[in-house]
Amino acid sequence: MSNAFDVFDLDPSSSVADLTAMLRERTELASTEQRALLRDAWEELTLHPERRLLLALTAFPETRDVLTAMPAVARTASATDAPLDLLDFIDPLNPEASLSPPDADEIALFAPPSTQLSKRL
Repeated sequence: MSNAFDVFDLDPSSSVADLTAMLRERTELASTEQRALLRDAWEELTLHPERRLLLALTAFPETRDVLTAMPAVARTASATDAPLDLLDFIDPLNPEASLSPPDADEIALFAPPSTQLSKRL
């Protein structure tokens, strides 16, 4: 079967409920042969999500009205307000100099629980 979105001029971004409503309206006015085609299209678009996605991605968008572009989100935070990254703590000229050896508490955090219990007892 060819792409149902193109054949019946359906919007690929429509929900299953919208597709059902649009195809139901067309079925009411269709002939017996057209009803069978509409039923097959409905089954393909509503009962098989993977197939609907494939058909939506391969539909010809240039045959429909152009959607308006989404407005750009205004960024309120400046570049200096960005969250810190691991690379922010490492000196790019001497990365090994900025790393200090772990202290006893940090070593204890990485020890397995059984080791920590035996040391306390």
